[in-house]
Amino acid sequence: MDANSVLIDALTTYSLNLGDYKVNITATNNAISKCKDYLSHNPVTTDWMKRNWSIMSHAVSDYRKFLVGEIHDARNTENNEVLAKLRAEYDILAPYIDLFKKFPDFIQ
Repeated sequence: MDANSVLIDALTTYSLNLGDYKVNITATNNAISKCKDYLSHNPVTTDWMKRNWSIMSHAVSDYRKFLVGEIHDARNTENNEVLAKLRAEYDILAPYIDLFKKFPDFIQ
């Protein structure tokens, strides 16, 4: 499992929950599709994350919240294999959360 595949999973989950947000669903789905296409063929970079911050910050944040629930369920069912995979995905996303916290400074 690599960062790009986890980010693609985050974008997929985000796109499934767009109805919960006040966004232009068509435009957001198009942006998500472009991000997924990029990540399928290119390594993720800090500059790319900055350019796609408005989509990626929501996707990563929402996916981490989703993973917390899944981790809780895996603990309850004592499914250690699934738990290890979920924790690894959660850990992969941690640097991006830290990066997004610094982005308001980059934008100003």
